[in-house]
Amino acid sequence: MQISLKTRLALFSSLIAIALTILASLGSQFLAFRDLQALLEQQQSSQVKLVAEQLDTKFEDRSEMLRHLVAELQGKFPSSPSHANAILHSLPLPLAFDNLFFIDPKGNVDYSTAPLGAQRLNVSDRAYFQEALRTRDVVISDPVYSRSSHTPMVYMVAPVIAADGRVVGMLGGALNLLKPNFLGRIAHHRIGVTGYYCLVSGGPRALYVMHRDTAQLGKAAHLTGENCGEQMQPSRYEFLAPNAALVSRYILQSTGWELVAVVPANEAYAPLRAMHTRMKTIAIVVAAIAGVAAWLATWYLLAPLSRLRDVVQRSHEDDAAYESLVLQRNDEIGEVGREFASLMSQLNLQNDALRRSEAELRAGELRMRNIADHLPSLVAYLDRNERYVFNNHAYEREFGRPAAELRGMHIRDLLGEEAYQRLQPYLRRAFAGEEISFETSELVQGGGMLWTEALYQPEWNADHTEVVGIHILVRDITAEKAEVERLDALTQLDHLTGIANRKGFDRRLAVAVDDANLARIPFALLYLDLDHFKTVNDTYGHACGDALLQTFSMQILGCIRKTDTVARLGGDEFAIVIDGINHPEQVTRVARDILEATRMPFVFGTQIIPMGVSIGIALSQPEHNTVDDIKARADAALYRAKQNGRHQFAVDGDASTAA
Repeated sequence: MQISLKTRLALFSSLIAIALTILASLGSQFLAFRDLQALLEQQQSSQVKLVAEQLDTKFEDRSEMLRHLVAELQGKFPSSPSHANAILHSLPLPLAFDNLFFIDPKGNVDYSTAPLGAQRLNVSDRAYFQEALRTRDVVISDPVYSRSSHTPMVYMVAPVIAADGRVVGMLGGALNLLKPNFLGRIAHHRIGVTGYYCLVSGGPRALYVMHRDTAQLGKAAHLTGENCGEQMQPSRYEFLAPNAALVSRYILQSTGWELVAVVPANEAYAPLRAMHTRMKTIAIVVAAIAGVAAWLATWYLLAPLSRLRDVVQRSHEDDAAYESLVLQRNDEIGEVGREFASLMSQLNLQNDALRRSEAELRAGELRMRNIADHLPSLVAYLDRNERYVFNNHAYEREFGRPAAELRGMHIRDLLGEEAYQRLQPYLRRAFAGEEISFETSELVQGGGMLWTEALYQPEWNADHTEVVGIHILVRDITAEKAEVERLDALTQLDHLTGIANRKGFDRRLAVAVDDANLARIPFALLYLDLDHFKTVNDTYGHACGDALLQTFSMQILGCIRKTDTVARLGGDEFAIVIDGINHPEQVTRVARDILEATRMPFVFGTQIIPMGVSIGIALSQPEHNTVDDIKARADAALYRAKQNGRHQFAVDGDASTAA
């Protein structure tokens, strides 16, 4: 059984209406899911950040408390620590820790407010003890199990330094992760109704500092993407039925630990699930209505087609049947009838219009020729034999010969053999049917450079099987090139300091690497970071920070050669490229000059602010240098300079540093 066109169109329209309704419903659900997810993530991230900042504040308070106690202890500590217990008993013991303890320089725990047991404890192998000896500053440990109580603990220790500079012991405070201190309370702190927190240590070996399951404390966690142990398996169509928990993370400033908040999907997306149920019902009803409406509308709109078919069928027996369409109908069928009746008259009108069009075409060609003659650019047309068919007046000004004399001349005869050989590859591609655009340059009198842009556009024959000629447009772009170069130079400067920015630095470093590999010209890369710059910004304001950056950049410029490049990479990060070095001492001398220049404090208004800079130095290798390698080596050296106490420099590959 053959289905009529009207029925097929009605069915097709109904299916399209239903499909569009379903797609609109799915799109609405996707957008609602995305917007709700973004809102929830923003709210949850704000809450996690607030909790993390509270933790940072508590760690900082306890660090300051230890420093204060150490300061009191240093004033009372004898040359020999044999009376340490009596001195420690005289100190006020803060309630911020679960217990306090004292460790001698060999790692033995001499004193503790908690029972030590029968065996004397030694913690010299503990990482926090070794780190405190190295840095001589307050150290916060990763979670470890106490050797006396076998419970998970976090230790904060501060070295006690005698007047002669020796470390005579360490004062420490312990936080028991099973007690309701500020860390222990995290495990019981809720986000939402069913959401919870966990805390993961940083470093190469991540451990759970706090978890709602106390059995996980001190156990390994994921270094990145930690979800408090939750299995995150988002479905392919997550927006239809969310089952992945909502996770937010924040890094603690004081410890580098990561605070993780997890809200199960059932709670996070409960409003979305209810909305999905309502939308499914609405979508089914709307899809059914849309399908029926599309079917009826299509059936009604295509009814004239059936009547047109009847008229065509009657026209086989009645030659005047079409007249009813002309006289009675004003729709598409009537238009078809009228068009047929006026076919011959329209043919005559078209012939008249064709003659008028030819006259207008000739007039248009004349106008286009006049326009081309007034253009400053060179406009020409070459035939298949590479001979000029048309040249505008710009050719007369350029070559000093009348345009009529140029027509019929071969392009080689006008431009010369050398220029013709340069252009021949472009001509060959254009005659092959390719539209070509290219730029050329040449020296002019006075030492300047003339830039031109040429466009070769092929012209095909009537059936588009062969290129019969080429339209040529050549224009002077010297001024445009100069402006582009000027703007490009501006994009390579830092707006605050006036020195090179990261873009300018990357270009200069790439040139230095190429020179080192190809011409064996050695160079050095210096990475510089202002010490404690964030503290200056936070304490004295961004205006003071900007003034400090400008002063520092001028100090650097005063310590290097004009041929060297200094750049601000962003924030308080700077870099210097020194090329043509003859000896490493030449580079270290520059680093010492910069350190010396920044020893004087920076004065901003009535504020006197101490300055300091850490410098990492990497020297190019005799061969096979890469941009990424020398950047990584300079960055590693900078990190070592910071780790060794700041306001000094370190050279990649050299174990020593200089202040």
